[in-house]
Amino acid sequence: GNWITSADECDWFGISGCSDADEDTIVAIELFGNNLQGSLPPEAFLFFPSIKVMNLASNQLKGPIPPEVDKLLNVGILELAENQLSGNIPSGLGRLTNLDHLFLQSNKLTGAVPSELCDLRTSQSLGLLWVDCNGDPPPVQCSSTCCTTCFTNEPITATPDVSTGRDDSLFVMPLTHSDSNGSLLTTLKKMAHDGGASLDDTSTSQYKAYGWLVESDRSSLTDVMLLQRYALATLYFSTAGSGWSDKSYWLSDEEECPSDNAISRNWYGVEECDAGGMVTRLILSSQNMVGTIPPELTHLRMLKVLDLSENELYGVLPTQMGLFQELEILRLGSNFLDGAIPSELGSLVTLQELYLHVNKFEGEMPEEICDLTDESGLELLWTDCGGNPPMVSCREFCCTECFDDNSEFRAFQNETYGSHYPTFSPTQTNDLPTTPRPTFGNTDGELIENPELKT
Repeated sequence: GNWITSADECDWFGISGCSDADEDTIVAIELFGNNLQGSLPPEAFLFFPSIKVMNLASNQLKGPIPPEVDKLLNVGILELAENQLSGNIPSGLGRLTNLDHLFLQSNKLTGAVPSELCDLRTSQSLGLLWVDCNGDPPPVQCSSTCCTTCFTNEPITATPDVSTGRDDSLFVMPLTHSDSNGSLLTTLKKMAHDGGASLDDTSTSQYKAYGWLVESDRSSLTDVMLLQRYALATLYFSTAGSGWSDKSYWLSDEEECPSDNAISRNWYGVEECDAGGMVTRLILSSQNMVGTIPPELTHLRMLKVLDLSENELYGVLPTQMGLFQELEILRLGSNFLDGAIPSELGSLVTLQELYLHVNKFEGEMPEEICDLTDESGLELLWTDCGGNPPMVSCREFCCTECFDDNSEFRAFQNETYGSHYPTFSPTQTNDLPTTPRPTFGNTDGELIENPELKT
């Protein structure tokens, strides 16, 4: 929809990460399964030097991969799988030093994986490399230290085909050896919100998280801890984790939780866990996250504080967000989230602070959420209920801060997190003349402006 129209490019289907094409650069093009036909033009790679995610998988693209692909110097995720691309894999891909995930499987590519590309694997900058290196003989030759997963060159609808009878000089996909009876996959499907459909599609962030789990050391993990790691890994893949500002120790075998040691190697942003090792506070604000919020995040069942503000998250907010049982603070401000605010958030009876401002939500604030301000402990509710007309309609005594279309993101000055954060005195007032005042509600709390939305 709306391509080659007068609409701003930032509003074209599959384009994300920009609000004004004249000022901001496009950071993601996601046209998975969009019935694209024909060959890949060189211009697809020449004019997007800042792009971080390009997903053209599951289409009908044919012909070679243009050598101009080496101009995507900032790309972290490149998905060209399940097309009819042919010829050799360009050696120029080895110049993409920011590349973390490269998916080329289920095509008609032939020859050996270029040594320049395998060098990225050796240097550990390229995390996942999926190609058609399975078969007798395999259409693509790949060494055991290069490709991470081998497929046959046919469309994949479930799990990759593997053969333990292949030549040992070729990489046999470890996935089947680590989950040969499918027990892990069965466990994840039982807990899936969609009945496991996303785990049957190799292009999804859920399947990629499963693939990572299979290859990781999980020998000491209980099912509950496996589910927690799966949720975190799904968030990573769903939001282009390869391009995060700080992804320290993510997708490593290090404990995700902080330790009492002088040198803690916990996954960045996992700031607190309970005594049982369950994540209770996840802070990933201003991390250059690009993508959608996966419903699997609610598998973090003990989570009390979730901060994904000041990123480039888009799409609808999953209704499953209402499944959190302990959540007290939810910060989603300053993103590109759209659609209606789900009424299911009204099930978060422990919620104290909810920040939804500076997004693209539309419609009415659900009465179920307003009831939390009347009957439960929801003290702060920020949304885009300013303007004429407002993007979000909010009844009186419900929203405590209203923003309009021209509002810049605002954050509390005091960022020292205690048992309840942010903390402020009732005597403090907002003295920022350039920021629109709330239409009604609580105006307490000294606020500061964030200089700009991170792009």
